[in-house]
Amino acid sequence: MTEAHVEARRNQIIEAARECFLERGFHATKIQDIAKRAGLSTGAPYRYFESKDDIVAAMCSEALDRHRNRFGALDIDAASRAIFEELTSVYLAAAHDPGAEDSARLTLQVWEESTHSERAGQVLRSDFKMIHTQVSKIVSNAQDRGEIDSDLDPISVAQTMVSLVLGLIVQLAAGTDINVDRYEESTRSLVTGRLWTSTPSAEEPVNTPV
Repeated sequence: MTEAHVEARRNQIIEAARECFLERGFHATKIQDIAKRAGLSTGAPYRYFESKDDIVAAMCSEALDRHRNRFGALDIDAASRAIFEELTSVYLAAAHDPGAEDSARLTLQVWEESTHSERAGQVLRSDFKMIHTQVSKIVSNAQDRGEIDSDLDPISVAQTMVSLVLGLIVQLAAGTDINVDRYEESTRSLVTGRLWTSTPSAEEPVNTPV
């Protein structure tokens, strides 16, 4: 059995699992269901994955690889605002796809399951840590150039930016009436400092009740 064959079969099983999870939910889906959807014998998935949790961990690993590739393609020497503009477009790109709501619902299932599966949890935490670290480096560089307030904690800024994307996923999964184009525009305005049309020359006095 060649490495290419193994990889193709694993991808086939992962895709079948995605479809089953969306239809039945994670806990109602059995390995037999995944095998049937993939057109394989009942025991075939066990040749490539130890368990359903192992399949979820593989899904998380795929996401981690995609995120690494995204950061690898960034021009870190570009102006900070240009980098954040690109990051916003890249991370919200999937939200424009026709199946975005289904993908969001699947993402929530994976997040929930990662709290029970130690392996999936480790991969997911590694994913977030990698993103936070990379974004915080961009923030730190911008702080060195005086573009971002140096008093702010880079990691916390990175976590806040990531939350803007995660918030969209949650709202899509809930089926809310959300305009993705406008959400992306608003997100870009927040991370590039274009939200406010003017900056007050001095703070307004706060009236404290006696």
